[in-house]
Amino acid sequence: MNRLWLSGCTALTLAACAPANNEAEGPDLAADTANPPQTDIFVASMDFGDEGLVLRDLLNVTNAPGYDNQPSFIPGTHEFYFVSENATGKTDIWVFDLVSKQQRLFHDSPTISEYSPKTAPADFGVSYIQENEAGDVTRVHFAPETGGPGEAAIDFAPLGYYAWLAGGEKLGVFLRSEPPALHLVDVESDQSEAIADNIGRSFHATPDGQGLFFTAIDPDEIHQVMFFDLRTRAVSNVVGLPVDVQDFVVVFSDTGELAGLMAGNGSTLMFNALENTAPQWQVVGDYAVDGLHNITRIAISDDHTYIALVGEIE
Repeated sequence: MNRLWLSGCTALTLAACAPANNEAEGPDLAADTANPPQTDIFVASMDFGDEGLVLRDLLNVTNAPGYDNQPSFIPGTHEFYFVSENATGKTDIWVFDLVSKQQRLFHDSPTISEYSPKTAPADFGVSYIQENEAGDVTRVHFAPETGGPGEAAIDFAPLGYYAWLAGGEKLGVFLRSEPPALHLVDVESDQSEAIADNIGRSFHATPDGQGLFFTAIDPDEIHQVMFFDLRTRAVSNVVGLPVDVQDFVVVFSDTGELAGLMAGNGSTLMFNALENTAPQWQVVGDYAVDGLHNITRIAISDDHTYIALVGEIE
């Protein structure tokens, strides 16, 4: 898995720098989240062997009506955070333990929703997107790993997705503007830089926190995987996702090098090793027979032994 990232990328025009805008107008979040899709989280063991990537023992671990989504593995464990729709229609944060096959409630807020939970840099514990009571403003929040009330990491809003950079000094965020835009926000000062426009929802930081993979939507509505270099502020093109696909995950080697990308395409899982000058998407497997359809979000454990796939059941 010690493959290197594809070189010779094409530059993307950067958006002009902009000051922080805490009242940016954008899509109505309350309307967007009023009827979330009916999704479940499937988990399988994974192995990169001589035959390539292989998944085994795929299992629906949430298997309940409503919205179960946004898995994120906790480093050093075989547990992952996820969000699940509660009786009021809002989403709460849960933890699933792959060893005990049990889940436990991490953060309960019946009248407001949380999204995108993940392990944050040490000083921040656990982070997530939290909406306000009206459902029209969303900010990055953080809380202790033991749970309990959280607080806003930055005032910059309204946000949809995010990634921690530079050891917690910066946040790459999805600003809910029209079109959506990638901003880099300094956590201490709350000042922002506009990096790119017309972006997608998948955000993946490099292990050293000095880079961010995201997508930009081209004129043909193809999500192009892009790379933002925090050191140089340069944005470059990596590869296009399959048609009608907007979610992906980055696979890193044990030494932090880029080993490839994964994406779902219907009931199939795709892998791209980013080799040669025209990297190709290869089918890992089709999981329709397992009841998994319309694969969207993907998460991988840090020891590369488990994969979580979000999909719909038909």
